[in-house]
Amino acid sequence: MRQAGRYCRFAWLRGEFGTGRLIRQWKPFGPEPPYPTGPVALFVTHSAQAEIGCHLVLDWPIPARILDLCAEYSDITSRLRAETETRKLIGFPHIDAHEKESMQQRAIQGDSWTKQEIVEMLDYCQTDVDALERLLPKMPPSITLRWALLRGRHMVGIARMERTGVLLDVPLLRRLWAEEETIKKGLADEINAKYCCYEIDRKGKPHFRSAKFWEYCRSHNIPWPSLPRRKR
Repeated sequence: MRQAGRYCRFAWLRGEFGTGRLIRQWKPFGPEPPYPTGPVALFVTHSAQAEIGCHLVLDWPIPARILDLCAEYSDITSRLRAETETRKLIGFPHIDAHEKESMQQRAIQGDSWTKQEIVEMLDYCQTDVDALERLLPKMPPSITLRWALLRGRHMVGIARMERTGVLLDVPLLRRLWAEEETIKKGLADEINAKYCCYEIDRKGKPHFRSAKFWEYCRSHNIPWPSLPRRKR
């Protein structure tokens, strides 16, 4: 079984490749996901940490086999592209960026939902599920499932890190924020004493200057490697 999932804070969409079955579910969610998560099911998604984050929040079991098409596309092209760019390249319609941002902001707001808003949010989530169904067959055959599943497991680790967060020394962080400009100025002055790569504007803010850096390299016979500029 191949299945695709899409989650926001209040809605879960899931479709089965092959059967065409689609589940549109609004909160509250049950104690178990409405689909199998064992090794007989292949969970197909785009940026799996979002869906896995849902599983962690709801205390659902993690899918045993995950195929993340974002990770696979990045592996194939050796560079990360945005989801909409992936769809453009593959050659089928995608949701307008402004509409996508609007729906994301509405989900963040939460609060009460009208029946119309619930339908619109479910429709928004379904656009990604529909896109996955069209995207998977068009992915190049160079995907090796063995390594793809390993990358899918890696996305689970990323989701757990995002869920746990990073421990911070809040008083020290606030001190850094308060003294940020002073620290930057001090570091720039220290570097300039030897390399002269920064300019300080009238407000005392340092700005790195590539021309000064290259001049330093030339004057000291440093063969610093560089890539040709890409034409836009």
